[in-house]
Amino acid sequence: MTVDTPEQMFRKALHAHGYRVTPDRLRVFRHLLARTQPVAVAELAETLAGEGTHPVTVYRVIDCLSDLGVVHPVLLGNSAVGFELSAPFRDHHHHLRCRGCGRLFDLAECELDPVIRRIEEVHHYRVEAHELTLEGLCDRCAQKEAASAPSSHHQA
Repeated sequence: MTVDTPEQMFRKALHAHGYRVTPDRLRVFRHLLARTQPVAVAELAETLAGEGTHPVTVYRVIDCLSDLGVVHPVLLGNSAVGFELSAPFRDHHHHLRCRGCGRLFDLAECELDPVIRRIEEVHHYRVEAHELTLEGLCDRCAQKEAASAPSSHHQA
């Protein structure tokens, strides 16, 4: 039994929903697949404009892929939103976002399944997807904050 590549799964998802596989859709998908971090649509549009994809087309493709569940939004900080591939096109993961420097870190561990099962039972609800972003300070920013904090020891 062969396992489909992410691109093969993407092509099948488009066909299953009546969409054509176009060069622009493939270009956007491949770019997202190559990224390790979510990307703002404006940045993606600027990058792909150099490859011949009109910025408006990038926004439309992202809307289409979002509707199909191929991508999902991720809050990047300062109200900015980026997009990244959803599972099964990319491994399921969560994020750690540093409020100091704004960096986003992938968190591969997901131990929410027992909690989700309980929520489904209690609320008679079927959870189809979930995402989690934990906000705090990375080690570097935590050290900077600790170093700049006023000392609690006052000399008289």
